[in-house]
Amino acid sequence: MKGNIGEDWAKEIILLYSQGLLNVYKPVIDDRGIDLIVLKEKLYTPIYLQVKTRFNVHKRNRLILTINGNTFKPHHSYYIVAFSFDQSKMKMSDKILLISSEEIPTLGSQLSDGNWRISVSMTGGKTTGKYKNYLVSKEEFVNTLLERIETISSIIK
Repeated sequence: MKGNIGEDWAKEIILLYSQGLLNVYKPVIDDRGIDLIVLKEKLYTPIYLQVKTRFNVHKRNRLILTINGNTFKPHHSYYIVAFSFDQSKMKMSDKILLISSEEIPTLGSQLSDGNWRISVSMTGGKTTGKYKNYLVSKEEFVNTLLERIETISSIIK
């Protein structure tokens, strides 16, 4: 249930803030680490998103993500997106964690079971640690997706 809330939130942001330039698709099978596929209108260069949603960040001031090592494979068009829900305000945080999967091996820690762990220290929805440049606004989130699709499309042509 909680995962679907985050995925729906991501879809809403992408659709609203892209003003119709981006479309979002949900894979039929959800056991490959890809929750959403994003395409720009008339371009067939997808961005793949794994969406994580956390509901306990504001109690501990930590956004902790575990990425399944069995399905995780870094790729230039694969991103990890994380939302945190602030229960005291009953709303999603204004900041979104957006990390390219290619940076996970550098930024994260690989656990003994093969999974990857990302642990972001947050206070008031902000961080000053190594993840500070990965916390973006809704507009920056969508603009990053648009820019990445354009870049990949120009390279592939």
